[in-house]
Amino acid sequence: MTELTAWFKNGLGRSLQMDADLGLINILPRNYYSTALDLGPGTFQHFDKLDIQQLIRVNPLHIDTWSSTVIGEWCDLPFGRNTVDLIVLEHTLDFSHNPRSVLRESIQVLNNEGWIAILGFNPMGIWGISQILLKKSGKAPWSGNFIRISRLQDWLKLSGTTVVEVKYFFYRPPTNSPALLHRLEIIEKLGTRWWPALSGGYIILAQKKQLTGTHVLNARRPQKQSVASEVMNTI
Repeated sequence: MTELTAWFKNGLGRSLQMDADLGLINILPRNYYSTALDLGPGTFQHFDKLDIQQLIRVNPLHIDTWSSTVIGEWCDLPFGRNTVDLIVLEHTLDFSHNPRSVLRESIQVLNNEGWIAILGFNPMGIWGISQILLKKSGKAPWSGNFIRISRLQDWLKLSGTTVVEVKYFFYRPPTNSPALLHRLEIIEKLGTRWWPALSGGYIILAQKKQLTGTHVLNARRPQKQSVASEVMNTI
């Protein structure tokens, strides 16, 4: 995970992250969010442009440079049900052993009418081909499991959320040459217009709805003591 975090801060990873930041800030609703969770390993840089009272990053490994970081597993978040207004999964599912469990856990702690944004690597197109060829190398980000958008949409629907928007971004090939990445910037406009679904990354924005009947999220689960207030008191 440390290698992956470093990848996002340099070269190709940084270029992808910059495009992801722009796409995410444009897609997120301009609401007031009492509590927002950021689950890496991506590093969205523009939370300060949103009206958020308390932003908490959940890191399974260690306390990072954030002032409000909780060490915890993504599949077992230390928050009560219906306590969070916004959750951003930045390639979290791509590098989870059980992505569906992580998604289900995230939606359970999300408030009704709350928002969840999922950033992922697109298994379609040249990035998907590169992932197939380089997966055995064990190097980031190719060691992950890229998830099809259609599969995520099915999971979200079954979990009681409504997909509001899907945004594709980054159409340049995965090269580590800064000069080549710069020269190929024209591909971004062409890709957006002519082959949008063949991007390197995507963002899915969904909203949780009030569930009725015997839907999956109505299964009883022990209430957890939320750490949001504890974190807030320490900063």
